[in-house]
Amino acid sequence: MADPKKYKEKRWIHLRLAVLKRDKFQCQECKRKGETIDADTVHHCNPDSLDLFYDTGNLISLCNACHNSMHDRSTDELTEQGEKWLLRSRRGQIARIKIL
Repeated sequence: MADPKKYKEKRWIHLRLAVLKRDKFQCQECKRKGETIDADTVHHCNPDSLDLFYDTGNLISLCNACHNSMHDRSTDELTEQGEKWLLRSRRGQIARIKIL
């Protein structure tokens, strides 16, 4: 699990905005279902990998409800939906973007 201080770093703040822009500020889980919902969260598909913390291929934009559905909040384990996004990221199905 990442150090919560990382989410306050300028690097993360810039990266978060770049991922939201890449995803057109739309929830990618809702988009899969044919819905257009604004995204307000950037989710780490593999939340346990510190090596992938800043990897845009490990990040997707989600609405708050979908983000909550990715994690079992009592155990902090990924749910079935979360596991599906983890598999997509491992297959390289999430676009990587270069951040300056």
